[in-house]
Amino acid sequence: MYLITKFILKKKIKSISTRVHKILSSRKIKLGAVESLTGGLIADCLISNSGSSAYFDSGCITYSNRAKTAIAGVPHSVLQIHGAVAAETARDMCQAYAGRYQLDAVIAATGIAGPGGGTANKPVGTVYIAVYYKNKTEVQYNLFSGKRQVVRLKAVYQALCLLIKIINMETADKGNFNIPLQPRQPC
Repeated sequence: MYLITKFILKKKIKSISTRVHKILSSRKIKLGAVESLTGGLIADCLISNSGSSAYFDSGCITYSNRAKTAIAGVPHSVLQIHGAVAAETARDMCQAYAGRYQLDAVIAATGIAGPGGGTANKPVGTVYIAVYYKNKTEVQYNLFSGKRQVVRLKAVYQALCLLIKIINMETADKGNFNIPLQPRQPC
């Protein structure tokens, strides 16, 4: 079942990354990715499409708290108060990176892929995905099931879904996006 799940997720990711490619190519959006638990998988999906240099600017893997602060620009106080896996951290990963590199859009993902590292408050599979676009950020809380690699692939797929949703929103200029309180199922 594990191999079938991975195969299906990889096909879905390939399909949605092609959609992202078409959208971003046509709209001249400069995109970056700040990744923790996905470890570069989001950037890999985006640059696997020929011509992605038209929209993909840069990406970084900020696995440690030190990297989240030094590279992504997350304030140390946010990490002390909320931890590495939190809505506030994902939000700041996006916003600070976008500001540092003058990007139109940024995707960020932070979470606990497992099998260890989970707690009662933040179990394995907890993932926060943030998308920054047009000076606004939406953060999405997810609780994914599955082995480590499956959780990571689900996070990539959901991040690309959220990016498409945000970019296609007609009301993107009507204020900040929301931070859902309940986990969302992958689209």
